[in-house]
Amino acid sequence: MRVKMKSSANSYSGKLHAAQALGLPLLPPSQATNHSFLQGANFAVAGGTALNRTFFLENGYQIFTPYNVSLGDQLGWFDAMKPSLCNSTQACEEYFAKALFVVGEFGWNDYGFMLLSGRRVDEIRSHTPQVVGMICAATEKLIEEGGKTVVVSGLTPMGCATGNLVLFGSQNEADYEPDTGCLKDLNSLSRDHNLQLRRVLMQLNCKYPDCPPTNTEHVNRF
Repeated sequence: MRVKMKSSANSYSGKLHAAQALGLPLLPPSQATNHSFLQGANFAVAGGTALNRTFFLENGYQIFTPYNVSLGDQLGWFDAMKPSLCNSTQACEEYFAKALFVVGEFGWNDYGFMLLSGRRVDEIRSHTPQVVGMICAATEKLIEEGGKTVVVSGLTPMGCATGNLVLFGSQNEADYEPDTGCLKDLNSLSRDHNLQLRRVLMQLNCKYPDCPPTNTEHVNRF
């Protein structure tokens, strides 16, 4: 999750190239010390999941330290940061109304940990409503905090990722899309995730017509 509004303290080294292209400063990692976050913060963590560690352990899935930071943990960091940004409910609502919230590509790591645990895509797909539900709940929280501009990202094609093609490759040619060479099952999982995400975000659009969340659409791109 990134709030408007490069990170080492968050175990995340990605740069916001779009921000650089627009001449905007890179956001400091939310766990950095001696930083001002008045212009925004980056809560993203490498390997971050939508679902929490308890879910994975209770369902027998492997999750690897330090990749055990969930979206709920990031929201907790956000709550802890709020007193340094605003000092009343009204002040926070006014402050966050001017911010851009980006809820990143959650779900990829959730499904990745499930795949690495040896589970079949059909079984993994049964957890998509929980993954999408957590993303929706986080998005609604940001709106309730005063956010007027919330961008929520869907998944890119998991079946086209080089790492997934290596780790989960098949000897059966029928498991690959003939036009792309990508894994059918994983791309189907991505599409299903995106469709469910779009549906719940449409519900939020109806509930919050003055500040509808924006979905960066991947459904029709693969």
